[in-house]
Amino acid sequence: MDRKLMVIGAGAVLAAFGAGIFAGQAINRGHSGGPRTERGAVEVYDIEARDHPFQDVRPESAARAAAEKAKTFTFDRLILETSGDEPRACLQFTRELDASGKTNYADYVRVTPDARPAVTVAGQSLCLTGLAFNKEYKARVRAGAPSKAGEKLRRAAEVTIAYGDKPPYVGFVGDGVVLPRLEADGLGLETVNVSKLNISVYRVSDRSLARKSVGRGESAPEDDYFYVYDEESGEDVGVKVFDKDVAVKKVDNEAVTTVFPLGAALPNLAPGAYYVKLKDASQGADKYRVAQAYRWVMFTDIAMTSYSSGEGIDVFARSIASGKPLPGMKLELVASNNDILALATTSADGRARFEKAAVNGEYPLTPRMIMAYGADQDFAALDLNRAPLDLSDRNVDGRAAPSVIDAYLYFDRGIYRPGETAHISGLVRDSAGRAADRPLTVTIFRPNSTEALKQRIDKLDVGGFSFDYEIPRSAPRGLWRIEAQADGAGLVGSQTFSVEDFVPQRIEVKLAVDEKAPMRGDEARNVGVEARYLYGAPAGALGVEGEARLRLDPKPFPALEGYRFGPADGRFDERFLTLARAATDAAGKASVELRVNDAPKNYGAPLRADLVIGVVEPGGRVVRESARIPVRPDDRYLGLKLAGDGYGFAQNAPAEIDAVLVDRDGKQSAASLEWRLVEEDYWFDWYRENGEWRWRRSYKDVLVAEGRTEAKVAGAARIEQMLDPGSYRLTATDPASKATTDVRFYVGWRSYESGADTPDQATLTVTSEKVAPGGAAKLYLDPPYAGEAIVAVATDKVHSVQRLKVGDKGQEISVATDPSWGSGFYVLTTIVTPRDAVKRPIPRRAMGVAYVGFDMGAQTFKVSVDAPELVRPRQKVEAPVKIAGAARGEEVRLTIAAVDEGILRLTKFSSPDPVAHYYGKKRLGVDVRDDYGRILDANLGAAQRFGGDQLGGEGLTVVPVKSIALFEGPVKVGEGGAVTVPLDVPDFNGELRLMAVAASAARSRPYLR
Repeated sequence: MDRKLMVIGAGAVLAAFGAGIFAGQAINRGHSGGPRTERGAVEVYDIEARDHPFQDVRPESAARAAAEKAKTFTFDRLILETSGDEPRACLQFTRELDASGKTNYADYVRVTPDARPAVTVAGQSLCLTGLAFNKEYKARVRAGAPSKAGEKLRRAAEVTIAYGDKPPYVGFVGDGVVLPRLEADGLGLETVNVSKLNISVYRVSDRSLARKSVGRGESAPEDDYFYVYDEESGEDVGVKVFDKDVAVKKVDNEAVTTVFPLGAALPNLAPGAYYVKLKDASQGADKYRVAQAYRWVMFTDIAMTSYSSGEGIDVFARSIASGKPLPGMKLELVASNNDILALATTSADGRARFEKAAVNGEYPLTPRMIMAYGADQDFAALDLNRAPLDLSDRNVDGRAAPSVIDAYLYFDRGIYRPGETAHISGLVRDSAGRAADRPLTVTIFRPNSTEALKQRIDKLDVGGFSFDYEIPRSAPRGLWRIEAQADGAGLVGSQTFSVEDFVPQRIEVKLAVDEKAPMRGDEARNVGVEARYLYGAPAGALGVEGEARLRLDPKPFPALEGYRFGPADGRFDERFLTLARAATDAAGKASVELRVNDAPKNYGAPLRADLVIGVVEPGGRVVRESARIPVRPDDRYLGLKLAGDGYGFAQNAPAEIDAVLVDRDGKQSAASLEWRLVEEDYWFDWYRENGEWRWRRSYKDVLVAEGRTEAKVAGAARIEQMLDPGSYRLTATDPASKATTDVRFYVGWRSYESGADTPDQATLTVTSEKVAPGGAAKLYLDPPYAGEAIVAVATDKVHSVQRLKVGDKGQEISVATDPSWGSGFYVLTTIVTPRDAVKRPIPRRAMGVAYVGFDMGAQTFKVSVDAPELVRPRQKVEAPVKIAGAARGEEVRLTIAAVDEGILRLTKFSSPDPVAHYYGKKRLGVDVRDDYGRILDANLGAAQRFGGDQLGGEGLTVVPVKSIALFEGPVKVGEGGAVTVPLDVPDFNGELRLMAVAASAARSRPYLR
């Protein structure tokens, strides 16, 4: 139909529609004097001023006729739904349909021309999905189709379903922005119902990129509003180097890929990026709201990888074509305001470094981009504002430690009352764990972040300090904070404590319940509860309450780590279970019963009951204890795992999935399993919303293969298939028990929009049993494919780099360590493949990460305190302390505290442990970014031609229980590492926790009992 006639017709309809609205408003205007009520679809207006009896409105409670109900089960109407995840046609009936799954309604539906849509039930509707655009279908529901109540459809229902033509669409193939420059056919363009395309290319100079967002851009369908924001547009700063209308192939309602030879369209090459804009130039297209799209493109052979931290940025430059390093390349670190912060040149291994002074500026002198300049005007830019690679699944977590000076602050407890004394201590060490004599400024902040105290410590005592802080009686309640600033290093440590009016916990609660044997869905399990007062007596006649949450078990079978169970899209709604109340007997014991009757059967995934039991103290406070109990409503569970523990498989490599069948106890069983493999394909859906056409990507399952495999009593059954690149889902089922599990994976390389992508998995294993600081560490690299590898050793910065050529069989790696690396280090290996225009047009990248912890036994003491198990109040107790391992003449510093266990339990206070602080695993301190997740396929075909304030309070008038917290320190330790510390125990009935911290200039060790 001619577009002008369509516009005229639409205008007439709108005019008539507007006239109807105007008339409706004129009619109802007389009834706007009061509020209205609704009854069904009938609106009743209530007029406040009533002068005559006929103006009275009947009350809502008055008797009225009920809505007429259809007398028979019959077809009602057709509803075309286009606003959901995918369009569907729903045939609505007069009765609710059977949604239990017992009735296969697909047997009653026939669609012509021949089609097999998915048939689903939604209340009274039978919905069909998967029908194509630009086709007219006849859908017939046979007579005899049943309702939920069992009524039969007396007459067949037949309807016509038609969605019409898809509106024009233009866009780009893939989500990346890096177009390989060598052996490239061009940039992939995608069109639907377009016969001519206008292509405009702007070259944006390198000097303009720092203020732009080089991203994947957007596509807008015809008649949609389209606007490109300043940061995303290249037209305002770009020079137009190409602008032509190009004829493209048109296949009605089908996506067509056209390859645009970007290199051939450029008059010359110069450093910078390209902004490509597409418009539908077909005859009759609306020139004001035409289908259009834009994309930034980096046309280059340079791929960069960066490791960023506060200590500097290490950069590696490689060729996309060969994967080999690019030496002698000029690099610029460019700030947000376009200033050049630093210059560098890559070495023979393609590495360059920007030092700390260049990367720690304040805005606008913060690093924004790294720009690389190669031979033959080659250019690339790495955006440092993009999210780094997601390595959260590579065991890189831990404490983030300051890089130069690290202070460990500790208290005798975690909560104080106003007017009490806080004993504050600290140790100061360098990155290697040795005592650092650096002057400190210690500041205590109130809950509203105002300063309460600033303490200057000019001289440390064997790398440590201690002082007392008298908390004012008018101190605000809440969470207080203490910070330590070292001269020349800034913030090096912090800690928090609470100031509250409290009564110490007086009882201890223990649970006796089997946390290993799984529960069945209909099973009841007794939970034994034992409560005692902290001074030793049983806590009898106290109330017991309990609750449990039924949720998915994230690690149901420890021996089968990496296997997943249950549906891939399954969502489990947690169940809340309330246990019957009980009371402790004279021995302080009670028993409660846990039942999990709500546990669903045949869900496929193992469950867990998170149990919390509370005992109510005489003062009304509840002391709680918890347990986790496995719940297995089903007899069997089916587990699937991708071989290699990755997320996908390489192109031209077999997809291998392991399958196991286990019973409720995790014991493997032999059985014949059925499996079904589908490709999760996508297509474009067009739908109308608010009178306008819109589009989105929708997904459908395409059956690829199905078969059987034999589960084993030991080891795993393997399902193996050769697949084309794409996204897949494998579903495996045990026909006997109906246990079913899905797993998703991809084959070939996936391109991501920008940042936060996850690289392929390379296995990196530490083979050295113990690594002493300064020794050699051995690791084994097992990559998913052969390629060029970079091995980086890092903590909060990159310490050393190796370059290797690895085969797909793996290789041993040796790392010479340095004691200055602290308590351990990370080894990061990045393997990249060369690009092959035929076999591998998008190069792949895999990463392996391993943490190597040093054996720090030589840097720690063994501390023991020979204190009696039972002491009487109001006496002095001698606490002999023995420090084993102290060298002759080594100066050792000691603090010791004995604190009411009831106070410590209020905040779950952990005893001071400087060994875990200094020698525990630290978080990886570098962010990794690269270009490999943004590379486009340049060989799709032959190219076409052409917090709130808390300021204090009065508090309790009387504090009912005195806080018991004894502290001594620092105490000088004599020869042989022995010292006796006197402790004055006051009038007290309870349990004291004894905590000691010993440290020398090179070592430290905690003790607690």
